[in-house]
Amino acid sequence: MMRYERILVCIDQVDRDARILEYARGLARLSDPKAIYLLHVSVPTRIPVYTPTDSLPVFTDIGYEEPSDQEKKSILEEMKKIGDEYLGEFDPKIRHCEKAVGFPLTEILQFANQKEIDLIVVGRNYGERFERGEKALLARRITRRATCSVMTLSESFEQKCDHIVVPCRDSECFANA
Repeated sequence: MMRYERILVCIDQVDRDARILEYARGLARLSDPKAIYLLHVSVPTRIPVYTPTDSLPVFTDIGYEEPSDQEKKSILEEMKKIGDEYLGEFDPKIRHCEKAVGFPLTEILQFANQKEIDLIVVGRNYGERFERGEKALLARRITRRATCSVMTLSESFEQKCDHIVVPCRDSECFANA
């Protein structure tokens, strides 16, 4: 198994996506990571608008409406709370809660590049409140564009692992196991 040193868990709705942390905890136990990041991306309510003119296109910035400090703190507090609940067995120095404002695809991929993430864990329904059409569209886009491993988990996944069979032979599978 590949050892993931830096794991990024994308959190959209804290109460629903907490289940993803169960799976991330299992991966972290196997990998012994150096850092586990929980990232929440807030979508701006006002965005830059492209305004075509006769001569040159102009980008008019109508401004970003930043979430209030209270909203930022409440989301970070919720993330820290579920992080402590699910990842409490790991050293607090390796657990980090981050919040970004922008477009989720761009922010997640930039964050992954900046922090040199080895694995992105994202729920299949991530971003469903602003995506139209297929539910897994954003997760699929992340999978296609990321430069690291990506694990997408469906909303109905269950961790059912009671026993693990480990090969006992002198083979490559044994070395990986």
